[in-house]
Amino acid sequence: MRNSAASGETLTGSVSLSIATGAASDAPPFPLRGGDGDAQALPRQLLAFTADRALGLMIVRALADANLRIDLATTAEKAHALLHEGSYHAAIIDLQLPAQAGLELVTLLRAISPACACLVLSSSRTVAAAVTALKEGAADFMLKPVQPEILRHKAGALLLASPPVVASRWHVERSARGFAGILGTTPLMQQLFAELAQLAGQPEPVLITGEPGTGKDLFARALHELSQRPGPLLRVRVGALPATELMLQLLGQERVGTDGIPVISQGLIEQAQGGTLLLDEIAELDAGGQRCLRQLLSGTLYARRGAAQLRRSQVRLIAMSSQPLLELVRRGQFCTELFHRLSLSWLALPPLRQRREDIPLLAAALLSRTERHHTHGPIELPASTLLRLKGHSWPGNVSELQAVLRQAVRQQPTRVLEPECIARLLSRTGPTAEGRFPAGTPMATVEREMILLTLAAVDGNKQRAAELLGLSRGALYSRLRQYSAQARSQWQQEQQHLL
Repeated sequence: MRNSAASGETLTGSVSLSIATGAASDAPPFPLRGGDGDAQALPRQLLAFTADRALGLMIVRALADANLRIDLATTAEKAHALLHEGSYHAAIIDLQLPAQAGLELVTLLRAISPACACLVLSSSRTVAAAVTALKEGAADFMLKPVQPEILRHKAGALLLASPPVVASRWHVERSARGFAGILGTTPLMQQLFAELAQLAGQPEPVLITGEPGTGKDLFARALHELSQRPGPLLRVRVGALPATELMLQLLGQERVGTDGIPVISQGLIEQAQGGTLLLDEIAELDAGGQRCLRQLLSGTLYARRGAAQLRRSQVRLIAMSSQPLLELVRRGQFCTELFHRLSLSWLALPPLRQRREDIPLLAAALLSRTERHHTHGPIELPASTLLRLKGHSWPGNVSELQAVLRQAVRQQPTRVLEPECIARLLSRTGPTAEGRFPAGTPMATVEREMILLTLAAVDGNKQRAAELLGLSRGALYSRLRQYSAQARSQWQQEQQHLL
């Protein structure tokens, strides 16, 4: 064990990480288990960095547990490598002299894995460095010599507060195809993947919005699976139900039958205990349904209809909407308080036209599922066909892309999907890069759409886009700065409205 610790390999043990339940101590509950005693153990990963091998072994022995993996690094190079290779729930960093190596590691940790909580160890000579580390984002510090009992208390508190799933930004950015089964490499999608990983371990409700076909179901399912919740994922289309029926479906009912025997109907909240309840198309709720849901979100206790006994809800709620909820709030068509309760954790999915760079990746994946039924073998997408796909506005988003590719495979007699076949199918669905806008569309909107479509078609090459559009390079840059300022202004207005 001593040799593996010195080399920076993974170390585990069997010593309990927590202080026994019920002991006369203010130590946190066992951090590697759920909220109740029956919950299954939740695995955690911790990075420890110190050049003092004796201190490193003491940390490993003090915190060893079957459900905690500890990676011990005794050099800054090894610590950097581990951070880039793995994802951690917590880190212990020794600010030994010289302290600069430890401070650099704290900064790196904040940059690539912001969800990872950091405890710094400091001697009397490095107190100033510890203060700097706290300013850089470290969660706590303790003075050396390290007392194992205090170390267990502090490390336990950090692990208890950490989400079950921690994905570093480095890993999300390094993903070649996507995250949690969702494809996407554009900055918009990478940011969403990072947010998805952050939200996975939190119990609060999550709002997922986006146009039809943008993948709201995929994100909801990924959020449930990443959360590692033991209960099921259940779904209800809330907008299709009147308020009384909705609450009956959610809460359940107790009544006495005609024969005098109690009849109990479990509601969806009870059926989904320990899991996730998906509220689909929440924008379609009538005013009564919105009031009922707002009351339900105000606490964790509820009772079946007709019963007096209060029950505690242990369900994570995910609300989805294809309609722009913020706009509905402004019009007075959606409850402001309910919106604020739901939007504390908000995943806004972009339409496909805002991430055209992902179209080749998505098309290849969709075709790989289709070509199993194609007698001609693997399907090929020439560059001219990809250009046609990237130039379409895709009002139906990924769902429309999937439908078009399926039809093209059926109609194309060869393995190669020619652009003419795609153009013929797209002409039935909506505007393309060649442009077909509704009468009365402002010219500024048409120009903006054409510029962005052209940029997407040439993979962001501004010089080439300017030539195709008949603009000077300076004029194109000027318009792009204008669009950026408009988007920033709109975002600021939305944030002010939320506040």
